[in-house]
Amino acid sequence: MMNLVIVTSSYPYGTQEAFLEEEIKVLENYFDTIHIYTFAELGQQRTRYVPRNAHIYMVKSDKFEVLRKLRAIFSVFSLSCFKEYFFTRKNYKYTNVKSAIAIMSNYYKYAEQNLAPMLEKVDCTETVFYSYWFSHQAYALACYKKKHPSAFCISRAHGFDNFINRKTSYFKRETIEKFNIIYPISNCGKNEILEKIVNYVQTTNCKIRTSHLGVKNSDILNPQGNSNSLNLVSCSNIVLIKRLDILINALSTTNSSIKINWLHFGSGILEKEIKSMADEKLKDKKNISYNFMGQTDHEDIIKYYQNNHVDLFVNCSDSEGIPVSIMEAMSAGIPCVARDVGGNSELVDDGINGFLLSEDGNSSDYAEVFNLLFRMDKKRVETIRQAARKKVESKFMSPNVYKEFAEDIIKNFEKHKKVINKIVNL
Repeated sequence: MMNLVIVTSSYPYGTQEAFLEEEIKVLENYFDTIHIYTFAELGQQRTRYVPRNAHIYMVKSDKFEVLRKLRAIFSVFSLSCFKEYFFTRKNYKYTNVKSAIAIMSNYYKYAEQNLAPMLEKVDCTETVFYSYWFSHQAYALACYKKKHPSAFCISRAHGFDNFINRKTSYFKRETIEKFNIIYPISNCGKNEILEKIVNYVQTTNCKIRTSHLGVKNSDILNPQGNSNSLNLVSCSNIVLIKRLDILINALSTTNSSIKINWLHFGSGILEKEIKSMADEKLKDKKNISYNFMGQTDHEDIIKYYQNNHVDLFVNCSDSEGIPVSIMEAMSAGIPCVARDVGGNSELVDDGINGFLLSEDGNSSDYAEVFNLLFRMDKKRVETIRQAARKKVESKFMSPNVYKEFAEDIIKNFEKHKKVINKIVNL
């Protein structure tokens, strides 16, 4: 009997973690029972696939919530939190005290107080404990493993939960000390953990292994268009780090002889500001049309790629893990332009299957790409589009990448059990 406990942010509820859906369809074939512990807000609608052998548990609860908040606030004044604050301040330059208090108290409230006690009902000897995020969910499993050293704990690491410059990397050392494997989704993320976190861990047997995300294998191919206009698509939360301001500024300076249609999928806390900026910067650009589509279901985006020609997918982020949104566009034969941050270079080969700008690429660089692509020979454009699709097919296709991930978990879990059994029998 082999079980999987998977801890998610909201899956299978809401609109986030769409990329987990294809993964869990593979994992269900490797485990007898799956227990999904989700931090979803109460009242959210279930929107994602749930395996036939899965059970769902809501971590958040209204019961004793006020008491938990008070305990979490007081926990920030503990010795461990003081040590973590001064460590991150010295080594990672985290100087925002208010942010540190909010994040660390959140770790304690939802991790140590809510989730860890729920896991006491699980038989840890025949269970893989898997946090989908290398953040407070993983820390909760680390808290659990303090009491149950024989537990086998793993975590993925994406973007905000991986890179130090995202300023959320608290209690990473304690987590690595306890965990068996961390799976960054990019080689860049792996190097970040090895160079900036593991070096500060005194003793650990934790392995750090890259395991890419993947997109569903499909026959969707973006249809051919015409050379009279340039159709751009972007897809992201509308937050500061996604830098939609760079895209808007690029459009405002693009040659007026080029007709450009821009569509953005996604919403976020800066939506009002970004829309106002677009209205202001592009109001006199008669050659530019744009539309903010808001939060859009994943399947509807894929259908859009299937039915509407897109010349270029645009990503302007300051930081990334390795974007599934880029993978999905490329899998449909749509090239991408992005900055060389995070794992983008593992997807985009400059001039071959898309355009990779420098890490500090600006609006002028993006405008130059738009002008270049518009005037590019049709045969070369088609070659780039085919190369984009082939790159994803060869390295980022589900179910292949998820089968490799599942088999690596099982192999290491079996090794772990043999070691534990030897210790028990001594």
